[in-house]
Amino acid sequence: MADGHVYDLLGVYLWWIPRRFSEFDLVKPFDRFWSANVDPDLLSVFLPWPLIAAFLSSIAPGSIGIDSGTGNGKYLPLDNRGSILTVGLDRSVNLLKLARYDAKQDGARSATLERGKEREVVLGDALDVPWRAGAFDYAISIATIHHLSTHERRRKASLIRAVNPAHGRIMIYVWAVEQDDLSKRVLPSADDAAAKEPGKDVLVPWVLADQQKAKAAGPASQASSELATEVKEESKVYDRYYHFFQSWELKDLVTEAAKEMGLHVGPLDASLRGSISRGMEIVKDGWERSNLYVELRMWARSSPI
Repeated sequence: MADGHVYDLLGVYLWWIPRRFSEFDLVKPFDRFWSANVDPDLLSVFLPWPLIAAFLSSIAPGSIGIDSGTGNGKYLPLDNRGSILTVGLDRSVNLLKLARYDAKQDGARSATLERGKEREVVLGDALDVPWRAGAFDYAISIATIHHLSTHERRRKASLIRAVNPAHGRIMIYVWAVEQDDLSKRVLPSADDAAAKEPGKDVLVPWVLADQQKAKAAGPASQASSELATEVKEESKVYDRYYHFFQSWELKDLVTEAAKEMGLHVGPLDASLRGSISRGMEIVKDGWERSNLYVELRMWARSSPI
């Protein structure tokens, strides 16, 4: 096993990624697979979605959170260091290399690695639970759980167990069946009756040519050259799984996950009686630019009324 670093963050015990990524012998097969499947767009830094940025800016100072499926780390709030700490989780070592350091954005949206400004990242899967239940004050999952191939796996990745049961907050984004006119995502056509059925399961082909393909997102940079080294020179087509969610499906998913944990779904209300002491409030949910989102807040009271 590779040497790593274990830290205690207010009781949150995590195996921290070593500085020498090449020492992860046990995950090299997965690393090679995901290196080949890295979307060139992921090598670039895009502006965060406004709702997600607003959510993170509303987190109380001193909070610790998890970004499950962090990718290039664009939602790791480096500029808020000393205020909140977001730990990035991803299964791709190459993307974690990018996420670990401050990614600067230029006119061509290319990313550069700036040494000395390190973020906290963890190598793992969105379905992993290498921390105790309720370890984090907040959690985000942006464009991640739609890659999980069954309803049960998507429910398990809803992050409800990861956050504090008394005040934890969660935001989840997924791709929607309803796509706007600017979207490049192509879905098979369907009739109106299909709107009542679960979302669509689609294999989206990725065509990766030579290293020039990886560099097409912008000028050559240290990040691009490092992440392109394992891409084979001949053209490859990879099918990547996506589940496109119906408008009601994400809300139903988190509701089901909460009820499975014995939580009341709804706001904390004085009218609640009996043994109800813990719950989850759906603060808001909706559609934004071809994506569905849901914001959740956990609550608990010391004793039933």
